[in-house]
Amino acid sequence: CSHCPYSNPIMEKLFLQTSSAIQIVSKTSKKLIMLTGGEPLLHPELKEILNSFMSLNYATPFRLATGGFIDLNPWIHQLKFLYKQKSLQGISIGTDVISQRMSSGKWAQAWDSNIRLLQEHKIPYSLTMTIDPHLE
Repeated sequence: CSHCPYSNPIMEKLFLQTSSAIQIVSKTSKKLIMLTGGEPLLHPELKEILNSFMSLNYATPFRLATGGFIDLNPWIHQLKFLYKQKSLQGISIGTDVISQRMSSGKWAQAWDSNIRLLQEHKIPYSLTMTIDPHLE
C-alpha cells in the first residue's frame, strides 16, 4: 500500500514511542483500541507495549491490524494469552498481499500460514478487504 512504509520504500519508517503508546492507552476512555500502523508487527518495541497491556491489566480491549505478511509464530503465544485475558479482541488482517498488484509467493504464503495459525489457536480474526480491481 502507498501508506505503508514496508511496501513504499520512500516513506520514512516512524514508530510511536513506547512510553507514548502506553500513556495514550492507559488514559483512554474508548471502548476499543485498534493497534495499526503501517505495520504494527514491525514496531521495534511492540513486545514491550503488549507486555504493558498484560502487566497493567488495561480495561480497554484492543484489536491488532496487520497486513498479514509478518510471520505470527513469534507472537502467537503472547496473542493467545492476551485473548484469553480478554485484552485482545482479535486481529484484522489486510488482503493487499494477495492482490495481483502486490503478488508475491512469499507474502501470500505468510498470509495463508497466519490465517491457519490463528484458526489453530482459536484467535478471532477478520479480513480487511481492499476494494481493488486487481484482487485475485
